[in-house]
Amino acid sequence: MVLDWGFWMKAERQNATCDYRSKGIKYEWHYVDVTDEIWKRNIFSRNKAVLSGESEYYVDDGLLYKIQSLFETPSYEEMDVWYINQRMSDPS
Repeated sequence: MVLDWGFWMKAERQNATCDYRSKGIKYEWHYVDVTDEIWKRNIFSRNKAVLSGESEYYVDDGLLYKIQSLFETPSYEEMDVWYINQRMSDPS
C-alpha cells in the first residue's frame, strides 16, 4: 500500500514510524526530490489543467505559501528510497 498524503513534517513521519514498528508493520519511506523549478512548473501545469476542467483544485499564491511553510524536507537518513525527479520534457 502506498500512503500518498501528509507526512509533511518530521514529527508526523516519526510518529508513523513508531506506530508501524510497534505493530510489526513492514514499511519503507520514499521521497521524490524535485527542484523548485520543476515543482513550480508542475504547479503551473496543474493550475492549467484546473482551468480547463481536468483537475480538482487551483494552487494560488496563498496555498503555495502555506504548503511551503508547512513542509519539512526529510533528511537522507529518514528515507529508505530517495528518488530524484527529472522531467524529460515540458508537458505544455
